[in-house]
Amino acid sequence: MSASPSPDSASAGGTQLRLHDWASLRSELIWIYDHPPRVAHLHSDHTHSLGHRAWFMRRGGVRAETPAGVWVAEAGQWFITPAAPLRQDFTDDAHLLSVHFLCQWPTGEDLFRRERGIVLNGKDFPRMEETASALAALVRRRFPQSEVHYAFRHAGYLEFLEFQGLFTQWLAAWFAGLAGSGAGFTHFRHGEDRIKEAVRRLNDAPLDRPIPKEELVREAGLSAVHLERLFVRELGSTMRRYWELRRVEHARMCLGHSTLPIKEIAFGLGFRYDSHFVAWFRRQTGLSPLEYRKAEKARDQ
Repeated sequence: MSASPSPDSASAGGTQLRLHDWASLRSELIWIYDHPPRVAHLHSDHTHSLGHRAWFMRRGGVRAETPAGVWVAEAGQWFITPAAPLRQDFTDDAHLLSVHFLCQWPTGEDLFRRERGIVLNGKDFPRMEETASALAALVRRRFPQSEVHYAFRHAGYLEFLEFQGLFTQWLAAWFAGLAGSGAGFTHFRHGEDRIKEAVRRLNDAPLDRPIPKEELVREAGLSAVHLERLFVRELGSTMRRYWELRRVEHARMCLGHSTLPIKEIAFGLGFRYDSHFVAWFRRQTGLSPLEYRKAEKARDQ
């Protein structure tokens, strides 16, 4: 079963945007691996909410079920996971090439809608397997232990560009595959340019400092009240809430996909005391940083 495009979905392949708008996409590899799933993941429940995930079944198959439907991917097929709570059941002989990555607008909205799963035949989109395999081989060669913590590895700029070059090739193949399947496409609306610039500034601002609201107001040439009103109209969120969500996402990434000490993560978010960070993170997620890290580690193991 594959996903049907939403009635109001844009045609991804033919969408024309300003190069400046395309350049605002945040594209980042989180992890990639090529081997059988861990035993704990053969039959398990997950919510794949952060970023896009693509699984190529080299051997065996997977059955995935959400409230929206059931999808079955067999050897030689890709499964693009939805963002909904998902029950995944792999066959005992399963071997998959798994790519987890971000490709989202400055608002945090994913490039493709993810309400439903998508199954693609690998032979119809051979570049997806070719580029993902090359990227997985490079990561495995340079960072043998990077399955979960790839984004937090250290490298020189030229080495980063080598990774990014292959990752960009993968993105092109992935985009062509999803566009060819009729997947629901999103794009940063042609709304208020001053809000787009405000969002870019918020995304680029250091997280260990307060929200740069005065700078945003000055650069937009608007009153604080007017800017806030436009921000809510365009994004459905206040600037403060958007800033907090960005900080929460960073904290979750660091806790779940790095070995950074909690104290260092807290400091990187501008907290002088660990206890303040713990209380803030618990308010945002319902878990302490240590509880969240342990839960993520248990899933990975």
